[in-house]
Amino acid sequence: MEKISLVLFALIVLILNGRAQDNIAKSRWNSEHIIIDGNDWEWSKPLNFHDDKAGLQYAICNDSQKVYFVFKCDDERKIQKIITAGWSVNLSSNDMTKKMNATIIFPGMKSRIVGILAGGSQTNKSTDINLLIKAYLSEIKAPLTMGFHSDQKDLTFNNWDQSEDRINMAIGVDSLQNTIYEIAIPFKELQAENSFQPNELISLTVIINATNFSSLGGGQSGAQGGMGRGRSTGMPHSGAAENNSSDRSGLFERVLFKQQFILSKK
Repeated sequence: MEKISLVLFALIVLILNGRAQDNIAKSRWNSEHIIIDGNDWEWSKPLNFHDDKAGLQYAICNDSQKVYFVFKCDDERKIQKIITAGWSVNLSSNDMTKKMNATIIFPGMKSRIVGILAGGSQTNKSTDINLLIKAYLSEIKAPLTMGFHSDQKDLTFNNWDQSEDRINMAIGVDSLQNTIYEIAIPFKELQAENSFQPNELISLTVIINATNFSSLGGGQSGAQGGMGRGRSTGMPHSGAAENNSSDRSGLFERVLFKQQFILSKK
């Protein structure tokens, strides 16, 4: 009877462990040279993960020196939300011997020009996303960072210095008016140099802030539903996310999703 109980216990542990692993992604090995330029040309398609509420498709890859991220948004209203409200990317690990907690913050654009550019939606005309991103980059010169090992004072968007020692970030727009964010982070910025190993488990957390009425050119201020949270699918992405441009309900909610992933080896 005791042996049967032990076998049943072992089976339950295996089943629960298997379920826990279902939501853990694996970073793709980067076999191409990825240039951080706000373009997703070098990335395998389709991007293999997505979060519907955030309106983001994304992918993760790594080589022996860096981890790379690409995020794409193809929903006009959600692009406006990301640009006006701002969003952040956090990387963390609970391994006590390799603990890390690093964050990149993309500030929201506060200028009233956002209301002018977003006004296309009020006149049944699409916003020119190229103009929106151009205005953003002219106002917001650099992201904010916390928890990285070095203090790179000259960190800016769309910096063509692609050296192995730099954190690089770029924002761009593709031919279909999708907004593209690319990020490359050297491992040594996250943990002590040469401490990363294959199958390293990392937690990715993305937060998109709530939009307020004033940032969209309205007459009222204050965020609505500020504590609303999104839920990551944790599943491979099989195609472009459904375009919900006519739905404004998610603009005034804070969206949060998480994805665990492990690094690949060559």
